[in-house]
Amino acid sequence: MWLLAEERLLTRVYRAKWRSDSPVSCGLCGEAPESVAHLFYQCRVSTAFWREVCAATSLAPFHSLPEMWEATEELRVRSAPGHARHVALSIIPAGAWVI
Repeated sequence: MWLLAEERLLTRVYRAKWRSDSPVSCGLCGEAPESVAHLFYQCRVSTAFWREVCAATSLAPFHSLPEMWEATEELRVRSAPGHARHVALSIIPAGAWVI
């Protein structure tokens, strides 16, 4: 999550800085260069995934890292103490890990 917050994930665009022969197209959709922004907020596959997560948790859709962190905070505030809070707080980080 720290790498995501710092936008330092080893995306294909990031790796291409050191290896010019490295492919840059998105590994999920193949339609655009795989940057952090594309991978988490613009890719049709990840946006469909986040749309389902937001619908299941009654969150407003998010389109940037700050909005993703705000959604995590909203889940923390809304959830009951105990195990439910731990589950709620892991939803967005787990989703990011899956992507």
